[in-house]
Amino acid sequence: MTTLILCLKFLCDFANMEMIVRIFFAAIQNISKESFSVVIWQPLSDGLSRMLYIRELLKHPAFRTGSSKFKEVKKWTLELLQERIEEKPNSKAAIEHLLELTNNLENI
Repeated sequence: MTTLILCLKFLCDFANMEMIVRIFFAAIQNISKESFSVVIWQPLSDGLSRMLYIRELLKHPAFRTGSSKFKEVKKWTLELLQERIEEKPNSKAAIEHLLELTNNLENI
């Protein structure tokens, strides 16, 4: 992930925006579950709601370009949320609320 960020910084200095967007979309579409987990559970600032953050991640256009990637990322998200409930039981109510509001992420 750090290498990707450094590459994007380099490209910002020397490439046009269209190429950067294509590379960024390709990187997102090739993300692994482990990397996606790091993105989901990164520290949030400014009082941003974790559940809102997850919903917005799943709405990202890079995941919407192919239904198979969106289904895969949605499956990972459900798995990661279930793991979080097991690791941190105090998050159970918020996670269940998100899943209820979104019909298990079907209505994102």
